Amino acid sequence: MDRRQESDLCFCLLKCDFDTSGSFTAVIEPNKNDLPTQYIDNIRVDAPIETFSDRTTASFSLGLKANGSSDLDSYFNMIPNSDLYLPNRKVFDATTDANLKITMSTTDADLTPTFELDRSRFIFIENLINSTSNTEVTSRPETLASDGGATSKYITKKVTLKEDFDADSLRVIIAKNLPAGSSVKVFYRVQSDIDNSDFESLPFIEMTKVTEDVVNQNITEYYDCEYKADNITYTAEESSFEEFRYFQIKLVLFATNTAKAPTVKNLRAIALSWIQ
Repeated sequence: MDRRQESDLCFCLLKCDFDTSGSFTAVIEPNKNDLPTQYIDNIRVDAPIETFSDRTTASFSLGLKANGSSDLDSYFNMIPNSDLYLPNRKVFDATTDANLKITMSTTDADLTPTFELDRSRFIFIENLINSTSNTEVTSRPETLASDGGATSKYITKKVTLKEDFDADSLRVIIAKNLPAGSSVKVFYRVQSDIDNSDFESLPFIEMTKVTEDVVNQNITEYYDCEYKADNITYTAEESSFEEFRYFQIKLVLFATNTAKAPTVKNLRAIALSWIQ
C-alpha cells in the first residue's frame, strides 16, 4: 500500500440543518402479523430515544382500544421504557389498536432527538384473574382438593415439620397490595404423621383473616396481613386427627377489574402448638 505522508486528504462533509420552528410527530403501530387477540391489563413500550441537553425534547403518548370498543381511546401521556398500569382492560386485535405517538423538537439547528424504530417494541401483559362471583369460582370452590375455579393462585410445597414438633395451629402473614375491587384468600391443608391417606386428596380449608383490608391504588405500597387457623382438627379415612406434621398453604387472588389485580409478597407461615 502506497502511503504518502506528505499528501493532504480532501473530503466533503454534509451536515443536516434541522427545523427549529416547530415539532415533528410520528405514529408507530405494532405489527400484528399472525398474533392472536391480545388482552392488555399492563403494557410496556420500549422506545430507544436519545435527547441532547436541554435543546432537544421528545414526548410520548399512547392510544389504546378499550375491550369491547371499536375505536381508540384518547391519547394519554406516557413514559417509555417503564411499566404502565392501565385503569381498565384494553384489547389488541388489529395493528391500529395500539398507537405510539412521538413528538420531537429542537431549538438548535445542529441537533435533533434520535429514535430507533427497529429496536422499539410493545409488551402486552394480561392478568389471568377472575372475581369471587365468577361461575367457575362458585361451581368449583378452592376448598376442593384440586381443580378450584380461580385462575390466579399460588400453592406452596408440602412442608414437613421436624419430629416431635407436630402442631395444631397455623399463622400466615403476607405483604399485599390491594386495589379497589380485589381480594386475597388464604387456604391450608394439613396431615398427621399417622394419617396414611393421600395428602393430595385432602381438601383445603379457608383461614380466618385477622388484619382488616387496606385498599390502596398505589402499586408500590404493601402492608402486612395476618391469617390464622387455631385448634385444627380434620377427619380422613374415618379417623379424626388433632395435630399435624405436614401442611400446605394456598393463596388465591381475585379482582373485579382485571387491570387492578392484587399483588402479594413476603409469605411467612408459622406452625404453632398449644397442646399440653
